[in-house]
Amino acid sequence: MVLRQWRGVKPVAAPTGVTISTRLSTTVEDERVLDRVGDHLGRLRRADLVRVCQPVPIDPGLDDAARHQVRRDRLNARKKALTAASSSRWANAVIAGNADQYRLARDAQYRHMIGLRAAIATLGKRLAAPTADTLSVAQRKARRAAKSTTGYATQAERFAKQQRLQHLRGELARVQADRSAHRVHVVEGGKRLATTRHHLHDAGLSVDRWRQQWDAARYRITANGSPG
Repeated sequence: MVLRQWRGVKPVAAPTGVTISTRLSTTVEDERVLDRVGDHLGRLRRADLVRVCQPVPIDPGLDDAARHQVRRDRLNARKKALTAASSSRWANAVIAGNADQYRLARDAQYRHMIGLRAAIATLGKRLAAPTADTLSVAQRKARRAAKSTTGYATQAERFAKQQRLQHLRGELARVQADRSAHRVHVVEGGKRLATTRHHLHDAGLSVDRWRQQWDAARYRITANGSPG
């Protein structure tokens, strides 16, 4: 493959991986076996995901080499336990999938924290300004002319926003604590679908139909291929 150097464009190497998609014709017995395998691997994956999302803190007094060794020992212990309950290839797939899930959750946690800080800053600026119902007509005109921060319309709205600000500050404190402890919260199958279970009538679903969607969202069989 020939790569050309264009102005302002960085050359990118050709892809090296291969992806093969296909469909399998399965019998009733095959589907029964796959369901059993998916159910078994799902239990193993979720149990390992709990340990990944709520890691035991490492002693901060250890140096970099010791901390690296602790992480390595924990990873080896996880792989050993998963291999004993399945196989080495299944264990690698579970560990890799949970690592990706944890990384995505950490990214979402960071974006949530940034959004909370922005909302708190916005509310703080508007709460610092007087409400419109406490100003005279001349004062309101002067504020518009100065293009200063506009307060809320009424005292009642300001009070509601103060409550909202307290809630956001509490939420931010909780997220920051989780961030410092490297702890994330993940719902296997999706938080939205889990919440739908309490509003089946509004979603137009029966319990059996919701259970089918829930099981399908949590059903995943993955095995990492070997280089050969």
